[in-house]
Amino acid sequence: MQANPSIRALSVVTNDADHLRLQRAGAETLCPSKIGGQRMASELLRPVAATLLDRMLASSGAVRFEAVTVNESNELAGLSLAKADLFARTGLRVLAIRKSESGPFTIRPAPETKLDPGTILIVTGPAADITKLVALAGNWA
Repeated sequence: MQANPSIRALSVVTNDADHLRLQRAGAETLCPSKIGGQRMASELLRPVAATLLDRMLASSGAVRFEAVTVNESNELAGLSLAKADLFARTGLRVLAIRKSESGPFTIRPAPETKLDPGTILIVTGPAADITKLVALAGNWA
């Protein structure tokens, strides 16, 4: 367990043993060769989708992916995705949710999914619309 959980530690690793050791110490890890291999496989298997994602991530303002946390003291807390009607209110698409920082992602969550405080919304849309969601939900994740 990390001595100070509010500090985010990120380490670059080259093998699984280092990954496990640093993860036990509370650090997040990156393996550049693994990321590169996954990226190359994506380019070979899904070239059109990989190109689209590259362009989206490289653009300075068009469409963004973002994570936003639902706070306890806001109007979204306790609503279902259907009742929150985020597309009508913000123009954003909810791609996934995560009920806790370490929980699994739910891709394409059901409309009846409840937005409990602490729920992380993974959305896509223009940066200005993401700012609208932060005003409704609470915080950047």
